[in-house]
Amino acid sequence: MTSCEKDVVKTMYVGEDLVHCDGVGHAECMQVKFDKQDVWTNFYGSIEGFTHQKGHSYKLKVSETKIENPAADASDLKYTLIEIVEDNASKVANFKIGEGSWQMVDLAGMQEFERKPFITVTPDENRIHGSTSCNKFNGFLSLEHGAFKTKDLAVTKMACPDLTVEDLFLKTLNKVAAYKIEGDYLMLMSDSNEVLMMFDHLGQRE
Repeated sequence: MTSCEKDVVKTMYVGEDLVHCDGVGHAECMQVKFDKQDVWTNFYGSIEGFTHQKGHSYKLKVSETKIENPAADASDLKYTLIEIVEDNASKVANFKIGEGSWQMVDLAGMQEFERKPFITVTPDENRIHGSTSCNKFNGFLSLEHGAFKTKDLAVTKMACPDLTVEDLFLKTLNKVAAYKIEGDYLMLMSDSNEVLMMFDHLGQRE
């Protein structure tokens, strides 16, 4: 038998796409976050009273209930829809990936940078170049069928007092498998569609 504690009201953001999820009984699941600046995470449960329409993103007001003694394969949190605050149809991408440069706004959850990394993609030449925040880099890039896979990156060796951002940037870039563009934002994703890096369109840059 289960019992519930007092409900907590929360704001939940729901992404427009359903993604493949591992686990018994989960062919596809939603991507959600509880803060607009967070990265998307896969949501394995359901929201009582809510039906996701593919191609729509949402801002929801939900109640979160802690469940004591849940079933072995179930979450200990239950979500119930209170209100759909926003329901937005998909934005048409304003830019293609090769149009201008893209400036980092989120790197694996990091959002404050002394110098922001940026990338520039040249699809016709299968090339990528940019800045790690410290050094410049360039290399090969495959964009076939929505993929985003870098190869043979060359990085300059300028000495910087702190290489934390650069190390995380290069490590995360190596994990990227795909991309998508929503409005002015470029999102680089893992092979499980987790958003790893997010960029804002910067315009033309040398």
